[in-house]
Amino acid sequence: MKMPLVHDIKNPKYKLLDVIFIDIDCRETQQELSRNGMKPVNKALDAIKVRLISMFYGIDIKYVVDELNNSADLRKAFRFRSTLNYLELSEVFSRFDELQVLEFVLKRLNKEFKKNIRGNRKIIIDSTDIRFKINLDKRFYDDRILEENGYEFGFSSSKGKFIGGKLTIAMDYDTCQPLTMLFRHCLKFW
Repeated sequence: MKMPLVHDIKNPKYKLLDVIFIDIDCRETQQELSRNGMKPVNKALDAIKVRLISMFYGIDIKYVVDELNNSADLRKAFRFRSTLNYLELSEVFSRFDELQVLEFVLKRLNKEFKKNIRGNRKIIIDSTDIRFKINLDKRFYDDRILEENGYEFGFSSSKGKFIGGKLTIAMDYDTCQPLTMLFRHCLKFW
């Protein structure tokens, strides 16, 4: 038996979803969907909302549709105008390719978080190690054998010696939008 989808105002996931749905229901979002060829707009909005609810709560899309169809209170809370048909939503999902959705999301984010042209920009840079798990059979491998096979070692101050690489992410401080990501193989420090 699955847990029912519950509308709780105190739940932080619901609060965040409410803010997102307010932005999704605005006229600018509908115009942006239309410009990117994501028509009919009302069905596309419903499909995006159902997808977001399923992602936020970690449940299946079909289950979300069934719960929304069974409860008028949930439809009202999540701002759906009418009942939903799973087959229609699947057809809407299949009609759009990844580039259309990515372009729509990036345009909405850029309109929502306008760049500050004047002054200095603050950038957050973070680097973390990414380990490759190669010892699946729990055997001991000598470092020379691993180096002969092309593996490079790195050193992390928190985790010590490891096989893998470093991931560096640069983000804008004000908007939290990622500017760039860089993966590099580890350098030998000894």
